[in-house]
Amino acid sequence: MKHTALAASVVGLLALIIYAITLYPSVPGGDSGELIVAAQTTASAHPTGYPLYVLLAKVFTWLPVRSVAWRANLFSAVADALAAALLTLTTARLTRNPYAGMAAGGLFAFSLTLCTYATAAVVFAINNLLVALQLYFATRALTDRDVRFFHATAFAVGLGAANHVTSGATGVVLLVALLWQLRDALLRPPAR
Repeated sequence: MKHTALAASVVGLLALIIYAITLYPSVPGGDSGELIVAAQTTASAHPTGYPLYVLLAKVFTWLPVRSVAWRANLFSAVADALAAALLTLTTARLTRNPYAGMAAGGLFAFSLTLCTYATAAVVFAINNLLVALQLYFATRALTDRDVRFFHATAFAVGLGAANHVTSGATGVVLLVALLWQLRDALLRPPAR
């Protein structure tokens, strides 16, 4: 277990360092400008509004470094680095091999598409984190046979649905699978 946490920390920290070095220094293209303004002013972005993204990115706009755009871009870097760390934990837990976790987390963290999301203010980075969180909790629910992790998965799905439809969609699939696998434990009355 100690090696798994170390593997996840190494992957997450290395990813964050690389992302921070390659971060867009100002406003990237696409929706980034709108999302940066929404985070700075806590306004609603284009539909669906991305309320979770706006609220979490707002915290990064308070950092006393560089421009607001750079800080919002940093939020994506932190979210994707955490997603890579969670994927490392999840894979290591499933395979019982921290090196397999590092390989999965590293391949995810340094894929071309993910590096693009991790260096710009986009909603996909927080979506990656929320899906990774869903997968981690679902894995814990299945491997530990613990319904508390089912509830944690459901919470992560709710957060994901508040951010992007794909996170909600993947979450529904996970929840249905967990309901089936944990049906006896979920239907058992609570102990008194």
